[in-house]
Amino acid sequence: MKRWKSLSYLLLMLTVFASLTAASGASKSGFKYKTIDVPGAVLVTVYGINDLGIVVGTYVDPNFIYHGFTMFKGQYSTIDHPNAVYGTRCTGVNQLGTVVGAYYDADFLDHGFAYQHGKFTDINPPDAVSATAAGINIWGRIVGMYGDSTGVHGFLFDGAQYTKLDVPDATWTWATGINDWGLITFTWGDANGNDQASIFDGKTYRLINVPGAFWSDTWAINNWGDVAITWFDENIIQHAALYHAGKHRMIVIPPDIRTWALGVNDFGIVVGSYKPADRRPLGYEGSFAW
Repeated sequence: MKRWKSLSYLLLMLTVFASLTAASGASKSGFKYKTIDVPGAVLVTVYGINDLGIVVGTYVDPNFIYHGFTMFKGQYSTIDHPNAVYGTRCTGVNQLGTVVGAYYDADFLDHGFAYQHGKFTDINPPDAVSATAAGINIWGRIVGMYGDSTGVHGFLFDGAQYTKLDVPDATWTWATGINDWGLITFTWGDANGNDQASIFDGKTYRLINVPGAFWSDTWAINNWGDVAITWFDENIIQHAALYHAGKHRMIVIPPDIRTWALGVNDFGIVVGSYKPADRRPLGYEGSFAW
C-alpha cells in the first residue's frame, strides 16, 4: 500500500465553533483545541469522529505495537483484531458506532475489517493482496483502498458486492471517506507523481485541491460535504484544512510545523494530529492544548 503519513504524532481534537462560511485563510481565533492522549501510549493518531462524539484511532504501545481504540466521554476502549500480528488501526466510525479499519498480518500486509458489538467482519475485495476499510456511512456502505497485482485501487462495498473505484488517469487511487448521501472522497496520484484530492458524486470527479499546495489529500467527508484535507507545501510539510462550500479554511496550531486533518463530523468537529517542531519522528511527545 502507499505510504501512511501518521507514524509518530501526538493527536488532538480540533473543535470548530466559528462560522464555517468564513473566508479561506489561516485562523487561530476560529478554532478551540483539545488534546486526545491514550494513557500509556507512545504515539496516538485520531482518524474519525461521529456525531455522538465517538472518536476512533490508533495508538502505539511502548513495544511499538499498533492498537485500535475508541474514545467516548473520556473513556478509552482498545480494539485488537484477533488475527493481528503487528497491530490494528481504526480509521472510521459511522453514526451507529460501527468502526472500520485494518489489521497487519505476519508479513505486515493490511486487511480490512468492520467492527460492531464485539464482532469483526472481514472487508477485503476479491484478489486483494492488502486492503484497508477507510470510511463507513449510516447505511453500512464502506469505502477503502486495496492493492492487487495491477496496482492500488479504491473500492466501495455495499454489503453484498465490491465495486472497484479508480479515478480516471490516476496511477493509484484511495477512496478515503463516504457520507450518508453517497458522496465519496478520493486521494489519488497523477502522472507526475503528485497527490490530488477529489469528490465523486457517482458521475463526476471534482478536484478540491488546496490552492498553491504541492499535494492535497482527502481523509473524510461529513453530510454537509465538508472535507478534512491534509495538504503539503513546497517543502513537503503537512498542514490541515477544512474544505467547506468551495473554500478552504486553514487549521493552524502553534508551535507545530506539521498538522494533519483526518476526520470531521456533522457538527464541524475536526480530528487530526500534529507534530511539534522540536520533536524527532519516533520521540515521545507530551500533551498540547490551546
